Amino acid sequence: MTGWPPCDTEGIRKAVEAAERMTSAELRVHIARTCSGDPRDKATRIFASLGMHKTAARNGVLIYVAPASRKWAVLGDGGFQSRVTELFWSELAEGATTSFQSGDFTGGIVGIIATCAQELSIHFPVEPGDRNELPDHVSVE
Repeated sequence: MTGWPPCDTEGIRKAVEAAERMTSAELRVHIARTCSGDPRDKATRIFASLGMHKTAARNGVLIYVAPASRKWAVLGDGGFQSRVTELFWSELAEGATTSFQSGDFTGGIVGIIATCAQELSIHFPVEPGDRNELPDHVSVE
């Protein structure tokens, strides 16, 4: 895909919507052109600016990708972080890295969303009366 961003943001938004039908957790995707420094630091700032720490169950997950810099991070709030294992993070990184290295940013992001949704659905199943606490659109800078 040409242009900016180098991925299908509408397809990613739809993947977020589908994922959130499986879990009461909240997922967001943020795409930056470049990232200087540690992507986790940048993701932490964006996590706060998007209000992701304000979910009732502290189960927000941010997927941050800076394609031109070949950097990315996935950051989960405390409710999620306390429930997942190192094996989860390793498997997530392996799948995403393969997609990103081949230039398939949409596929990599959608894969992260699906992997997170599967894990989140175990720990944060959909509850009666569940509401969407955060917007599903992809934020881009």
